[in-house]
Amino acid sequence: MTFRRLWSRRAEPSYEDLINRNNQLERSLQTTNGDLAQLRRMRRTAQETLRESKESESRLFDDLKAARSKFDKDIATLKNEFDKDNAALKDDLATAYNQYNRLVTRYSALSIDHGNVVSVDLEARESVQALQAEREQLLRKCQQAENSFQNAKEEAEKARNQLARFKASITSATKLDPQVTDGAVRAKIDQIFYSIQDFALTASRVAKFEASRLIEIRLNGLENYVLDAEKLPKALAPYFITTLIARILFTRFSPEYYFGSPSESIIEDAAQIAAMTKVTNPMETKAWLQPTRKLLSCINEQALQESDKRLLDGALEQSFKILGTLFQDKWHAKSESNLRKIVTAACDLFKLLHESKALFKIDFAGTSLNTERSRFRPEMMQAIGTDEEDGQLDGRQLQMLVFPGVFKYGDEMGDNQNEMTVVCKARVVPQKESHPAGSMQ
Repeated sequence: MTFRRLWSRRAEPSYEDLINRNNQLERSLQTTNGDLAQLRRMRRTAQETLRESKESESRLFDDLKAARSKFDKDIATLKNEFDKDNAALKDDLATAYNQYNRLVTRYSALSIDHGNVVSVDLEARESVQALQAEREQLLRKCQQAENSFQNAKEEAEKARNQLARFKASITSATKLDPQVTDGAVRAKIDQIFYSIQDFALTASRVAKFEASRLIEIRLNGLENYVLDAEKLPKALAPYFITTLIARILFTRFSPEYYFGSPSESIIEDAAQIAAMTKVTNPMETKAWLQPTRKLLSCINEQALQESDKRLLDGALEQSFKILGTLFQDKWHAKSESNLRKIVTAACDLFKLLHESKALFKIDFAGTSLNTERSRFRPEMMQAIGTDEEDGQLDGRQLQMLVFPGVFKYGDEMGDNQNEMTVVCKARVVPQKESHPAGSMQ
């Protein structure tokens, strides 16, 4: 739908338009050839009429010649008989003169007929000349039609070449990149986590953390991540900052953010499709994401880059708005550039996970602090901020969900999706043993 609208922006005529134009030219050429054949038949008919007229004229002159020859013979005979018998000759001579007069009359009539035949011949000649002029005009039209047909063939060839180049670009755009390994994902997640933690430690040293100002932020669902955030000990402030930044970042792991924060309608349409189908058809949506982004990059790469930049800027703005309230906007000079690097690395990782064949999920192993499942599970969680062993912490209630884990469903080829692999454990802060059990409700 939207892709077709984008495609219509091209300046060159479509292949179907060129084929229709070619068919019209062929039909025009066929009509012209039919008219030329009809003119040729008319010319042959005129030529046959002229030949018949000439044959009739020849026969007439032959008859006249034969009659004249006979007349001369009769005169000679009459002259001989006149010499023998003058009286009889005079009678025969009168008869001969009468015959001669009749012949002259007949000859005059034949001359008139001959004039009519000559007139008809002149008209036929004029008609033939007109037909020849029309034939020459038709030949010129045929030449023009042939030139137009040749031009149409060249345009069709150009269109075929453009179509071949476009098919090649489509093939290149839909080619999948190599699959990411669990080790590579783990390394990138660790890098993001430790970068956020360094940022949080630096921020805590530069400015005083005001946990009491959390009431001004009013973050929905904050109780799912931190227990009694307003009474948070200062020692846990870096972990809490890490939680806030991770919460902002990993909400952008949703498939619709794979296309950034779009303003162009065609990219926005792709994001909406991903948002609508991510729950009902997650694997089909996942397989559709990378080819679609590559195709959109071929269509309008600049708009896609601007969409990615708006996504980064939005995450930074939200982070500094929340953290600025907690630290009263007292920042280290390089805070913004450092946080931008963290957000960029996270978004790049999200794209990498979306482009893999396996299905990745980033969450806290289905745990939130306001449910009965808010207990430490060593197979899916990593404890931080404590020196106790995992065996001592198993089943312990949690103080804070600091950083989500990465869980892979299926192998690197997208098969066996019922099998789950813990790529990175979720990082949590367990409660100290002295906390009363009722405080976790």
